[in-house]
Amino acid sequence: MNSTLRKWGNSVGVRIPKEIMEKSNLSLNDEVVIISFNGGITLQAKQKKSFCDIAKPVIATQGWKFDREQANDRR
Repeated sequence: MNSTLRKWGNSVGVRIPKEIMEKSNLSLNDEVVIISFNGGITLQAKQKKSFCDIAKPVIATQGWKFDREQANDRR
């Protein structure tokens, strides 16, 4: 499937057909990673991070420990 590069402000944009969006499980406002190699470009869906993915490094560097059983006993 072909598309055309168009000027978009100071950048360049390309339209992605609806069929490609659906096949790729992408939606409007999803973030993508743009990879340039060997004269080509690839778009990949950006991995969505969960709270645990973000919190684990912070907890590890602070030396905090989380005990689910102890937390449940506090109620």
